[in-house]
Amino acid sequence: MSETVGAVSVWDHLNKVLEFRYRANLPKVSIILPTYNDAQALSSTLQSVWEQKYPDYELIVIDAGSTDRTLEIVDSFRTDNLRVFSAAHFNRYKMWNQGASLARGRYLSFLYPGASYLWCYSLAYMMNLALQHSEPSIVYSGSMMRSGDGEASILFRRYDDEQLSKGLQPTALASCWFRADTFGLLRGFSEVYPVRGSLDLLCRALHSPGARAVATSRVLTDHTPYSDSQARILQHAFDTWRLVARHYGRQKAIRWLLSQQDLGRLAGLWWRSLRTAFLGR
Repeated sequence: MSETVGAVSVWDHLNKVLEFRYRANLPKVSIILPTYNDAQALSSTLQSVWEQKYPDYELIVIDAGSTDRTLEIVDSFRTDNLRVFSAAHFNRYKMWNQGASLARGRYLSFLYPGASYLWCYSLAYMMNLALQHSEPSIVYSGSMMRSGDGEASILFRRYDDEQLSKGLQPTALASCWFRADTFGLLRGFSEVYPVRGSLDLLCRALHSPGARAVATSRVLTDHTPYSDSQARILQHAFDTWRLVARHYGRQKAIRWLLSQQDLGRLAGLWWRSLRTAFLGR
């Protein structure tokens, strides 16, 4: 379903970007950003959006009742292509779905505070790629991932059943651009997976008839993973188990579980969570 386009020189690429910048058929991009008390991480994300040298995009912010400076920071970046909406409760996938239902763009980009575009031509590069390949269902790029201690690594994999059945995404969600009609046909993110809704969406997209994906190995986003709290680690593992079993069968799910190097750690976390629930310590 996916094909990878090799990297080109910066100058060759810039020439192509400038060629496409003023074409009437450039696809509009809707960037959807859910927020909730994210003042500390928000500015860098918004700055990377406003620095985009792309003529037709909108930013949709969905806020779940922030009580810190989040909305003040959003307002400081206000332009005509910013729209702000509210959500009753914080649920990142539900808020992304809400934003998608309000979007006017041909392609959807899903960010969160702490994720950012690394290059002012990130949108232009990816939409250039989309136009060159007849607007596929998904275009994706590499992503830089930063651990809690600041160590950086590159996330870029093939987008196929072999990777997904191991619980491995091809890249960070911030590095995926979904065509809006494809996202609608897939009915958006499932809201029943608290941590791995993006893996579920990518599995469903891969198996959707007629869907296509095109990728570039160029690293265009900076992605700081969510906190690695005990509860989140357990939820990540539980979601992955359920998703692999759902899309690839229980045997694949068992194989995934047995392949986990931190299986003992997961078992220990699970036991401690049970002990805390029943004994309070």
